[in-house]
Amino acid sequence: MTRPLFDTVGIVLAGGGSTRLARLVPAPTGGKAGLLFQGRTFLEQAAMTVAAAVGQTIVVAAPGQPLPPLGEARIVRDRTPGCGPLAGIRDGLEAALAVDDTGVAPPRFAFVTSCDL
Repeated sequence: MTRPLFDTVGIVLAGGGSTRLARLVPAPTGGKAGLLFQGRTFLEQAAMTVAAAVGQTIVVAAPGQPLPPLGEARIVRDRTPGCGPLAGIRDGLEAALAVDDTGVAPPRFAFVTSCDL
């Protein structure tokens, strides 16, 4: 197993509307993020995989979107729903770079993925 990259933040995008999926099958509560894969939701699987490799994980979700328990992941709600993944990336990066009083340096790198990748 590799060591986590503590200077890297992982951002998982989960707030999409699942419009293409809804044309094929009824979307579960929470959209694609709520689909099951090997006993876990897509979002749980993505957040768990990312968290194993980075120092901090941020999940960007739609306002009011139901989420499963995500361990240590920080939840950020999309400020401009319906504006696509770039708005979610912006919200995740802003959260990662927000100044806090913990004395922890902000991440140098970001790994961004969607929950259904």
